[in-house]
Amino acid sequence: MNLSRVAAATPSDGATRALVVAAAAGSCGPAEGAAAVGVVAAVSVGLIVATVLVWRLRVVVPPGHIAVISGRANVTPDGQTRGFRIVMGGSTMRMPFVERCDVLPVGPFRIETTLRNVHTKGAGRTNVRVCARLAVARDDRFVVHAVERFVGRGEAEIVSVGRETLEGAVRGVAAALSMDELGDDRDEVRSTLTRKCQSDLEGLGLALESLDTLEVTEVGPAV
Repeated sequence: MNLSRVAAATPSDGATRALVVAAAAGSCGPAEGAAAVGVVAAVSVGLIVATVLVWRLRVVVPPGHIAVISGRANVTPDGQTRGFRIVMGGSTMRMPFVERCDVLPVGPFRIETTLRNVHTKGAGRTNVRVCARLAVARDDRFVVHAVERFVGRGEAEIVSVGRETLEGAVRGVAAALSMDELGDDRDEVRSTLTRKCQSDLEGLGLALESLDTLEVTEVGPAV
């Protein structure tokens, strides 16, 4: 069999490959020609299978999400061992039959809530309207908490927990201030609420991106 004739050919499509195989088969005996056809067929099938496997195992992180690859132990840069790894953007490969991929939306999530009859220092009552934007933390120290709590639960759960946390922070700040303090220095109240909310959210793997609206309306003395 004249192998130099086959090696010199550089087929670019199926028709050209067929001509090369036919030429190789014509320059050798029937048995050798059949073997050449079998080799080409086996290589083609192998390439197709490999391409399908790579396509199925490659994970592309959608915009506005992080990917969580779980199923085997992973050691973090600080030496901790977890049963998952987090991919923030781009793509990665997962191990077949061992690892699975979940995605978690990162936001931002707009939260608007109105709290009525919030108790203040000095036995006062107030209504508070707050609009804020929350997101899953990008800090490696905190995002793991979001993964552990929210993967598989979806955006609705993140918004619900974020709203409860925001409302708790509002009540905590209002209880420490009088109505005069709440009304006289709105910038300081906003800063205090931002710090309180951010501190509470970190443990959940969330972050306060902005506090867009803070409206305080006096209702009267506590009853």
